[in-house]
Amino acid sequence: MKICLVKFPVLFLSLFMLVEVNHATIMKRMSIGELTRSSGIIAIGKVVTVESAWNTEHTMIFTNVEVSIDSALKGSDQRDNITFTLSGGIVGNIETVLIGSPRFNVGENTLLFLGNMDIIPAYNSLSVIGLSQGKFNIVTDPGTNSKMAVRHTSDIHFIGENNGAAPEDRIELQELIQFIRAELEGEE
Repeated sequence: MKICLVKFPVLFLSLFMLVEVNHATIMKRMSIGELTRSSGIIAIGKVVTVESAWNTEHTMIFTNVEVSIDSALKGSDQRDNITFTLSGGIVGNIETVLIGSPRFNVGENTLLFLGNMDIIPAYNSLSVIGLSQGKFNIVTDPGTNSKMAVRHTSDIHFIGENNGAAPEDRIELQELIQFIRAELEGEE
């Protein structure tokens, strides 16, 4: 009997140590068509500024991202630059994070799906649709030298799915643009 009492705590501790904590946002995966239909603006551009600040009440940090537009596929009203807002950011030595939200770096090229969202109460803020689903980094594939659109959605747990990378998480940029244009033609 004494042996069982000793084994039980060891077994319990062993199981406890196997538990892994995962941090993820849970949401529905959006198709390229759903992202296109949900967006007021779809643009390709280069990130020129990323600035985080506290809200007026000093209770939340928001980040404003400014992108110089190279090509507008939908909306944008012929603007050269567009600014949108994300929840979270870094101010001083304090960082707040919305898990699943895209991150931006000055100088990176992106394809963005943007829409009006109530991120900041009393403002009608433009933001990325579907969290990281609505941001594709544009990179050059070293093997083929072709432009690729790549998105990172590993912080999102998709409802009812196996949660691996979707085929459209890495796609040739021109193929993605064709999907978007075909969807836009279907809206007319």
